Amino acid sequence: MPLTEKKHNIFFLLFSMFNPPIKKAYKIIITLSIASMFLFSFGVSAQTPYFDVKQPETIDEARKVGGEFAKEAQKQLPSTINKIFRGEVLPLWQKVWNMTSGLFKQYFEPQLDYWWFKLKGVLSIEVEKRKPVIKEEFEKEKEEVRQELPGLTKDLWERLGELIK
Repeated sequence: MPLTEKKHNIFFLLFSMFNPPIKKAYKIIITLSIASMFLFSFGVSAQTPYFDVKQPETIDEARKVGGEFAKEAQKQLPSTINKIFRGEVLPLWQKVWNMTSGLFKQYFEPQLDYWWFKLKGVLSIEVEKRKPVIKEEFEKEKEEVRQELPGLTKDLWERLGELIK
């Protein structure tokens, strides 16, 4: 049987059980929504101020108005941007930072600490294995630098003497 028949339609069953109160409620809701749309539009139009702005008739008038606007904008724009930044942008980003850092500390930091501890243990074993080799290489490098250092200092003093002459 198709669902569109009245005896199998769920909506029909619901509306048949609660028909009088629901119909009345729908009528009230629809009437109030239509009335509020009209009232809202009247309220908005009543609050819109009327400006008596005339179009400049000459280029000089336009330059004058533009110059006044530019001067006023230069005065008020930095303070306005500062107020917006400090009042809205900064608090928003502080909340985002606090939430993100809280999530990081709660969920990710313990995992990172665990893996860092494991990695540190593995690396310390490898460093201990290679410590004697590293000490030998360091001693070799020290000897090479000691042998090359007297020649380098002589070259440096010779170059400095040439610059002075």
